[in-house]
Amino acid sequence: MRYDNIEVLTGSNFKNWKSHVEMSLGVNGLDYALREKKPKPPTPGVAGYDDLMKAYEIKLEKWDNSNHVTFLVMKTSISLDITGALPDKGTAKEFLKAVEEQFKSSENVYSRELLGKLLEKYVIEENVRGHILRMVNAISKLKALEFVLNENILILLILESLTPEFDQFKINYNSLKEKWSLPEMTPRVVEEEQRIMKQAKDQAFHVGSSKRKHDGQASSSKALKKQFIHNDTQTAPKGKGQAANTSAGDAKNTCHFCKDVGHFRKNCPGFLKWMMKRGIKFDPHHKDKNKKY
Repeated sequence: MRYDNIEVLTGSNFKNWKSHVEMSLGVNGLDYALREKKPKPPTPGVAGYDDLMKAYEIKLEKWDNSNHVTFLVMKTSISLDITGALPDKGTAKEFLKAVEEQFKSSENVYSRELLGKLLEKYVIEENVRGHILRMVNAISKLKALEFVLNENILILLILESLTPEFDQFKINYNSLKEKWSLPEMTPRVVEEEQRIMKQAKDQAFHVGSSKRKHDGQASSSKALKKQFIHNDTQTAPKGKGQAANTSAGDAKNTCHFCKDVGHFRKNCPGFLKWMMKRGIKFDPHHKDKNKKY
């Protein structure tokens, strides 16, 4: 395994990073410093000291080489944003343990974030497949953190995240004797969303059509009413004394309702008819009653 294929440590992927580092070093036979402590020299004067010293020097060279390479592999696969915040240690094994302690709390926060994504409610936006894939991705990341949820629980979480428009779909699923697997359920949920979206569009179209029809009828009614009033005023009988040519004196004797000369509004047949249609009682002497003597 090549060292440049190791996933870069960014903070939330410690377990994956550690696994890649150990696998890469192990495949290349360079994980000795991670598995063994640094060799200690033999005590002078013990029996077979010379042979023990030679064996020690061989082990020390192997350990030093492994420790040096392991340091390089780990430090070059850590994001530059967090390298400076990591502690310096004398051995690669101690450094790896310190890094693990540094990111233990971060993993707990990351786990809560992933669990939060599993509990998010879906909003109908014609992308329920993407919603399901995001939940599956969150489950996969939780598995890497040793937080395992089986497929049945994932399906229940997906159904719970759907909006009330999917209630009939949920009832149908719960009534099944043999439950669907995730690959079987996903296309069915997508089809159900398409049906819901089509039904919503059809309802919106019918509501819009009814409103336009109602508005059209109201406009026609108003137009007929206006025309009826206009015809009444035009066909009202004209008063006596009307002449083709109105003089200045006649202008003072002009009806303010039908504009004809020869009578006042209180005597206008068209005005009286207009008042009667509206149920208004008209008293032609109401001004005289209000006079003060």
